[in-house]
Amino acid sequence: MSDDYRKLCIKSMIKKGEQVKFDAYLTDMSQTFDSTWNTENVFGRNDPIATFAGTQRTISLAFDVPAASREDAEKNLIKCGKIATYLYPAYNVRKHKQTKGEVQSKEGAADKPIETGKYMSRPPLVKIKFANIINGPGGGLLGFITSYSFNPVVEAGMFEFNKNFYPRTISLSIGFTVLHQTELGWVANSSGSVSRLGKIPFI
Repeated sequence: MSDDYRKLCIKSMIKKGEQVKFDAYLTDMSQTFDSTWNTENVFGRNDPIATFAGTQRTISLAFDVPAASREDAEKNLIKCGKIATYLYPAYNVRKHKQTKGEVQSKEGAADKPIETGKYMSRPPLVKIKFANIINGPGGGLLGFITSYSFNPVVEAGMFEFNKNFYPRTISLSIGFTVLHQTELGWVANSSGSVSRLGKIPFI
């Protein structure tokens, strides 16, 4: 049986197959379900009139990434760098093919298109999965990273190789906002029977 279910997986939704996996040495984790209500106070009424707006789910993760060797430490540093790239969007580039009548900066440049601009084409969405605690449709919860903190544990020391340093242990923390992919709540039919919409979290 694979031990992948024990790993914390962060998958980029921009590039297919792009993901990082860590052994789940969690040091802290919390999930918050924050309901938003619009309230209005009216004359002669003790309680405000409340109108439900929506519920937002956020997750805070903190975990340590240790390394038993210099090779492991180098791989961990690359993984941590990849997570940072998951906070940036994808761009489409516009190019223009120069004509012979245009001013050329280099000989033969007329045959090469030049970049004239770029625009954002895809936001930096990710999926995060950890066993049944953080999971959703299709494997993992879809959302976006709101904060990412990278902290090498200096007291644990570092490996040195070719004038480069690789931390023995790295502490990471991630703030994540979940985008709901399925309807959640309750539905009542004409007979008054009430049933649940969607799956209960953590299952």
